[in-house]
Amino acid sequence: MPDTSNLPAVVARPAGAIISFDEMERMADAFAKSNLFGAKTKEQALSLLMIAQAEGIHPALAVMEYDIIEGKPARKAERLLARFQMSGGKVVW
Repeated sequence: MPDTSNLPAVVARPAGAIISFDEMERMADAFAKSNLFGAKTKEQALSLLMIAQAEGIHPALAVMEYDIIEGKPARKAERLLARFQMSGGKVVW
């Protein structure tokens, strides 16, 4: 089994570490205002944070894992490659 310890974006939060909707709204506002992660509006960022909650990952890791492309969340290519390799896939360049 591949070692996943160096890939923080796929490490689940401890049980019970649910982030409240109010907290997610504040984080979404900060992410959108920062202009660093591709979410141009608070609503886009909030949607991404809700996806993170569903996947059990921290919101900050979610914004590093996803891009917003044409208003929709899309996993970044390097994260797709990492997940492929974690599941045993091999890449030959």
